[in-house]
Amino acid sequence: MAWVSRKSFHGFSNEKDSLIFCNDISGLLDEYGIKFNSANWRCFIDSSKRSLKGVLLHNGNRYASIPIVYSVSEGVVHQHKFDFSVNMI
Repeated sequence: MAWVSRKSFHGFSNEKDSLIFCNDISGLLDEYGIKFNSANWRCFIDSSKRSLKGVLLHNGNRYASIPIVYSVSEGVVHQHKFDFSVNMI
């Protein structure tokens, strides 16, 4: 995930129990020059036994997907998959 590794984007992410997630979506999109309106975005979550990934997808496909959550720790995936889904709603 590019935004986690770049120094300027560290302020937008947190890590808890090996789960890396965006804690300021509006601020992150501002860094890309995108005005955030939640009605224009949807969340896509992909999970397996070994990984959990979440991205924001623009409804009009005007922008590339924005990664907002990531984990490859098996225990974390099972622990947070449901919590993440419910908290995004």
